[in-house]
Amino acid sequence: DAAPGAAPPHMAFVYMQQTEPGLDSGILGYTTGSFDFETRTRINGLGEDGFAFINTSNLEGNPGYPGRRLGGALLLLNTEGQGSVTVEWTGGTVLANSRIYNLRLQYRTDENEPFRDVPDSFGNPVEYQRHEEDGHHQLIGPILLPPDAEDQPNLELFWRYYYTGEQSDEESGQRAKLNISSIRVHSQPLLGAPTGPPQEFRLFQNYPNPFYPHSTIRYDLPSDQHVRIDLYTVNGRYVLTLEEGHARAGRHSVNVDASGLASGVYIYQFTSDDFSETGKMVVIK
Repeated sequence: DAAPGAAPPHMAFVYMQQTEPGLDSGILGYTTGSFDFETRTRINGLGEDGFAFINTSNLEGNPGYPGRRLGGALLLLNTEGQGSVTVEWTGGTVLANSRIYNLRLQYRTDENEPFRDVPDSFGNPVEYQRHEEDGHHQLIGPILLPPDAEDQPNLELFWRYYYTGEQSDEESGQRAKLNISSIRVHSQPLLGAPTGPPQEFRLFQNYPNPFYPHSTIRYDLPSDQHVRIDLYTVNGRYVLTLEEGHARAGRHSVNVDASGLASGVYIYQFTSDDFSETGKMVVIK
């Protein structure tokens, strides 16, 4: 029953620069169509089941929906002063059809930058893959967003509806109709005022974890100090120093490159003038 061009709060639906858009297609504009069309390219409102996308072969499309160009849903968030941002959602297959589309979760913090995949704890892109059975649905998450999505005035989450290039039936060109519902975003306040240094020390769990080859360790420092982060095997053997030097009060992140490490469990130890704490990471090649 929503009016043409309407969308859930802080959301917008988009169409892309390319027909049959893939993962590399950029956004061209916003849809303005009604949600009760029954044919051609469209977005349908499904009540408790959220909303669904379907591209069709007709290039004329529907009013407000350029043919064969639907590309997904955008959610705009303000995460200033917030950390540990998690997202969960339900993806579903309304009509499996032949041409296989998926829904991939991406993000960016600057509208002039390309979208980046949101990784799961193993470093794989988070997505719902079209199922072969109509009516299938899957709860995804909660997924912890990467650290650079925290404390941002303009965080864009993008559920990209994209064509994989695969077709299950050479005799049929119909495209998968997929839906999204039950989107939930949670976060925790960062320590300290958003515009000032943290008020307490905090060492965060590295993310992603398990991982290979890259991960990030974040820490909050309430005052200028000399810091050092060493990596050890679970048996206590020194492996390498990840960071050492003078650090100013604030929020910091350290890149971990595990390309030269064997698979296994490692301990990272943070030490500074006033604080000492350890964390555990898992490398899986």
